[in-house]
Formats: sequence, C-alpha cells, structure tokens
Amino acid sequence: MKNNGTVRGEKEHAVPLAIEKDTVYVRSNFRTYARLDKDGNETDPGYEYEEIQYDKDEYIKLISQKNN
Repeated sequence: MKNNGTVRGEKEHAVPLAIEKDTVYVRSNFRTYARLDKDGNETDPGYEYEEIQYDKDEYIKLISQKNN
C-alpha cells in the first residue's frame, strides 16, 4: 500500500475505485478546484482527492480479510 495523499486529476480519474492491470487505486474526499488557462481564464474544473494505491494481489487479500 502506498498513500499518495491528496492528488489532482481529470474528471475521468475522480472515481472511488480504479482497477488497472496490476494496481488498484482507492479514492475518496472528492472536491473540485478552479483551473486557469495560460491567459488566466477559468477552464473546466480540476478534481482533487485522497488516493491510496495497492498492488492488485494486496488489494484482493485486503478485501478477502474484510469479508471474513
């Protein structure tokens, strides 16, 4: 497990659970923030959240222990 703390990402990444090939990301405490372009104009909002990263096997073990 690696606690990545507060990270910023695009809307597509602002999901509670992201499962990739060999990594699982658990995200929480979502909030938006104002993003500005190079001219100082507001653009689409950015997303900020807390993120914990697990190795896939580690996450499976964690879920298994919680289910017992």
